[in-house]
Amino acid sequence: MRLDDEHFTEVEILSFHARCKLDGMSYEQLVTVRLNDGLVLRLFDFMGFAVNESRLGKNKRIVLCVRHIDGEITVLDTGRPGLLESDFDSKIEEPSKMTLVAKVLETNKEDHDLLVDASFGALYVIPDADVSRFKAGDIIKFKAERLDLIEILE
Repeated sequence: MRLDDEHFTEVEILSFHARCKLDGMSYEQLVTVRLNDGLVLRLFDFMGFAVNESRLGKNKRIVLCVRHIDGEITVLDTGRPGLLESDFDSKIEEPSKMTLVAKVLETNKEDHDLLVDASFGALYVIPDADVSRFKAGDIIKFKAERLDLIEILE
């Protein structure tokens, strides 16, 4: 995964909740964000410190990654990038699961990932399958078990 400031998703940071704490330090947390279209998602912050009080209510550019996919990635003949469904529930403290259609922007055989446009922004996808079966321009469909917050760009 080659992180740069060109491939991001813009969100408003709504809240965060530590899931794993030890000696007062957070080791992982859930971060609730609102996309530009108003959709609310809960992200997994595996570092546990990407979001703090000073970032609440602010619009930020973030880098997202899908590390866990439920099932296979399907290559479609046609389609438009977008979120097909999401299971966000404000009462359940779990990352959002979602089904996405995305356009492959590039494949990275070295790091075994794809950079895709999911309509609300760019994100990295780490498939279980060999990335060489995908090419730039492919329209793919997959179910993300969660979106991981990789970095907040300042």
